[in-house]
Amino acid sequence: MSNIFDALNKRQPERPASRSTEPLVPLEPPSGGAPLPASGDTARDQDMERLRQRVLLELGTTAGASIVFAGSVEGEGATTLSLLFARELAQSEQRPVLLVDADIEGYPRTLTGTMRNDGGDLGPGFADLLLNRAKLTDCLLGTELPNLHFLPRGSDLGPALDLVQTQRVRAVLDEIQRHYAFVVLDGAPLVDSPESSFLAAATDGVVLVVRANRTRREVVQRGLRLLHQSNCQVLGAVLNERKYPIPSFLYRRL
Repeated sequence: MSNIFDALNKRQPERPASRSTEPLVPLEPPSGGAPLPASGDTARDQDMERLRQRVLLELGTTAGASIVFAGSVEGEGATTLSLLFARELAQSEQRPVLLVDADIEGYPRTLTGTMRNDGGDLGPGFADLLLNRAKLTDCLLGTELPNLHFLPRGSDLGPALDLVQTQRVRAVLDEIQRHYAFVVLDGAPLVDSPESSFLAAATDGVVLVVRANRTRREVVQRGLRLLHQSNCQVLGAVLNERKYPIPSFLYRRL
């Protein structure tokens, strides 16, 4: 897998990352850890390290942030990239990181299904927090890395658009960020799920994921337009599974 991270021209005015100056309050998930993708793919690991550096540069802070990965449509690779990026942050920053399945719409291969391997539910999660019917400590799961925890999407989901109200999302993220330096969210496809851009507006930044040689330019532009209409802070775009070098200016014209 090869990726390009390019700052997009049409960015919203920068907003400072909403970091509290208070010390983080550590949380301990239940014992046992969900498996993570195997390390050892040198090219992929180097790509993720460059992506980590560029995202933190675009954010303008190393104090921590909430970051959404989302594609315009299903199958762009946002779920895989959010998982790999969260692992890279946890390994490199050595601070608490929370990986969140924010694909409330529940597309066939969600992050929750990936972490479970059999595609089943993992109990209460992000949606339950949005509905104020569960505590954060009751929803957390551990992983193989002690400083990387996982928040599944939740159970008994209602209409996704009703769940994702910006102020409620921000309240939940504020609570999460009392305990975690970085929050990485796997968002639902932007064009197919209107709630995804609303959720992204409550975070510090969005990374748009585009699958090379697959996604039409018009579809990417539509996803980007939805982000801007929701006043999201678009950090840049990842060109996923790129096989041949293409001049970066083509992507800056998105």
